[in-house]
Amino acid sequence: MLQKLHSVTEVATSGRSTSSVVRHVASLSKGVRQCGPFLLTDKLTTTLQLVSTFSFPYAVAVRDSSLRLPENRGLVNRFTAPGVNTAGYMPRWQ
Repeated sequence: MLQKLHSVTEVATSGRSTSSVVRHVASLSKGVRQCGPFLLTDKLTTTLQLVSTFSFPYAVAVRDSSLRLPENRGLVNRFTAPGVNTAGYMPRWQ
């Protein structure tokens, strides 16, 4: 688990990273999926960010894990493009 909160912003002129929050300048829509009220980065975006942040052994483990296909056993969450009305839907985390 990451020990800091990572935040994405399209503007590099205001705010800054702190000891507990790291700001990244990037698109707020490219590589983003929505699950209920939550916006999440897609698998590729997440993997690239993690491998560029972690030391080599951890980056290799993340990259190796990203190559595995997900098992389709009882998937319950719906992922949509950002902005799709998901009123009344709340994701389940298992």
